[in-house]
Amino acid sequence: MQVEDFLEKKVSKGVQVKLLLVSALFWATVASGVMVMSLTLPKIALYYNIDQTKTSLIASFTFLGMLIGATLFGNVSDYFGRKPLIAITLVLTAVFTALTGIRMNFNLLLLVRFLAGMGMGGLLPVVNSYLAEFSPKSIRGRNLVLLEASWAIGSIIIGVFAVTVGKTNWQLDYYVFIFSLVFLFTLFSIPESIKFLLKKKRFDELNKNL
Repeated sequence: MQVEDFLEKKVSKGVQVKLLLVSALFWATVASGVMVMSLTLPKIALYYNIDQTKTSLIASFTFLGMLIGATLFGNVSDYFGRKPLIAITLVLTAVFTALTGIRMNFNLLLLVRFLAGMGMGGLLPVVNSYLAEFSPKSIRGRNLVLLEASWAIGSIIIGVFAVTVGKTNWQLDYYVFIFSLVFLFTLFSIPESIKFLLKKKRFDELNKNL
């Protein structure tokens, strides 16, 4: 059976909706991680008493990490599966974004931001590929548009948090990301990528997990 035929006949609309919602959680987390940096960089600069050049390095190391993470983890997920890489990149995103709020040596801060960026950069393409592989052609475009809409939702959520709970303490804006590790539990309720299982000839898992 071809992948497209399998998607049309075996993957119910309920499963497709669930996968879209779960994927949206991960994308919203990345959006929050990117947005929180722009919201707090001036406060970080004051906290560390650093000039504009060093402040720019914080953002640059984050985006460099995203570039490398997207390139590395996207390719690795083709060999080891989408779910394990979603878990790894989410942990990197959550842990190292949360650690950004802790006072540390400036060089260590750059490393932390780089690793957080790797997690965020890797999470985006892996989740995007995962959802696309479960979406029949008839709704694939719509699902990916809805997935990208979750970027706005994540940005709004962290923005509201920053001007309310984190208004007097910017570090809280980062500490809150540790709670996104809860999203790891959603991975137990979703199947591995269909294309990955077919590629690895793990046919018995296809029907069991759908």
